[in-house]
Amino acid sequence: MRADSNYFQLPACIELARVEKKVPVPVSLEKPYFEALSEFPKLAAAAATSEWSDDKCRVALAAVAVVTGKHETARLLIEVEPTEYNSVLDYISDR
Repeated sequence: MRADSNYFQLPACIELARVEKKVPVPVSLEKPYFEALSEFPKLAAAAATSEWSDDKCRVALAAVAVVTGKHETARLLIEVEPTEYNSVLDYISDR
């Protein structure tokens, strides 16, 4: 399966925004919406390769985090760019 970063990032960002703004999913779309989201862990696993960039890996992990209700983890993965990882790790080490 070939998927670029947007394949995982867009639905993760949509769901994060929906939860943050407390926007309900219309009743008529609830079942298919959440069923589609629940597929992301399997899709991420199927698409994973050792050639993945840090960017693709982090947004795929963010999509999995959103699906499992780990919204803070997903937000962290979306917001922190790979170029900032060392700064974040240094900050944690200094605490």
